[in-house]
Amino acid sequence: AMSRILLLLSLPFLLAAAKPEFAWTLNANGDVKWHKITAAGTYLFGTDAGLYSVDPETGEYLWKREDLRKVPEFAIEEMAGAPLLFVADDDGKLMKSTKLYALDIFTGKTIWETDKLQGQLADLFPDYAHNAIVLVAT
Repeated sequence: AMSRILLLLSLPFLLAAAKPEFAWTLNANGDVKWHKITAAGTYLFGTDAGLYSVDPETGEYLWKREDLRKVPEFAIEEMAGAPLLFVADDDGKLMKSTKLYALDIFTGKTIWETDKLQGQLADLFPDYAHNAIVLVAT
């Protein structure tokens, strides 16, 4: 099944029982499992087929990562003050090692990745004093 993402242009038209007008529509690659607006202002969503970022003004894809399939929303973390999106990919295996990607939030390109994370990513936060990122896993 394919999901359609619709951005409602004007709520008063909807309330007046008129036909709604949309700024744009987008045919997603599969059912949208979750979606959110990032701190950078991009529209991010996940399907079983991949992870996608869209410009919310135009509805155009900014990037697609179809190598990152079935990523649940809780496996996505943003870090305040950095244009990075952290994605924990455990291939659906509980309590195994997790591959962690740091993506450029604007391009989707991998900045770095590691498969050294044991367990599930629970949280992360910057340690500016040591120029590091602290990862919390369960």
